[in-house]
Amino acid sequence: MFPYFHSSAAGKGFNIPGFKDPKLDELLTRVQTETDASKRKQAVVELQAFMADNLPYIFLWYPEEIDVINANLQGVPT
Repeated sequence: MFPYFHSSAAGKGFNIPGFKDPKLDELLTRVQTETDASKRKQAVVELQAFMADNLPYIFLWYPEEIDVINANLQGVPT
């Protein structure tokens, strides 16, 4: 979420439309930095509600991806 909607990425990276909002920046930062699981969950809930109310932009399509993992690869979580 951060690279798509944070003001620091406006006009570059994935924030192509240049959306900027200080409240959204604060919520995105809280979600990334909160170490307490219950507080982080609450920050995610607030972030989702804010984005639903403000709708920074809409993805009109989502590229389909096929992930392939070599059967010989070991020690890497799926």
